Amino acid sequence: MHGIEKEEAPDNMLFTTITKQFKFEAAHRLQLGYVGPCSDMHGHSYRADITVECPSLDKYSMVMDFSELKGSVGVNIKKWLDHKTILHVDDPMVDILRGDQGNISVFTVDRNPTCEVIAGVIFLWTVEALYDLYPEGLTFGRPQVSEVTVFETETGSATVTSYE
Repeated sequence: MHGIEKEEAPDNMLFTTITKQFKFEAAHRLQLGYVGPCSDMHGHSYRADITVECPSLDKYSMVMDFSELKGSVGVNIKKWLDHKTILHVDDPMVDILRGDQGNISVFTVDRNPTCEVIAGVIFLWTVEALYDLYPEGLTFGRPQVSEVTVFETETGSATVTSYE
């Protein structure tokens, strides 16, 4: 190793992160006074990178099993965001799309459905999932969300982190 032998490194110096990537397709539009091209309905091929951290590894030498993220947060993304229309709760399009003539799945948020807000939603889902998966914590520490980055395009993303 580079200057530190394993037995010399105190446990509190070692911190490991893992990142799981999820992809989903969704449409949205910005309202609430926003003027610009994103006020028209349009879609994206989103990518969400979820990073989980832990101060130590479990008995299998993992922060956590990737399949646990897939089976919890991944299920929420698939159910609530993938191939859905994401709108502000008061957007008039909600009733039109859900109404008698419409049969389109809509996910509503209480703010403009920006990349930042979508990243925040996924961040909170991940926090909830980790508490459900590890309700008592673990002897080596509880895995926690480090950050969630949502890419709206290949070159545009928003990242939500915890500031504890």
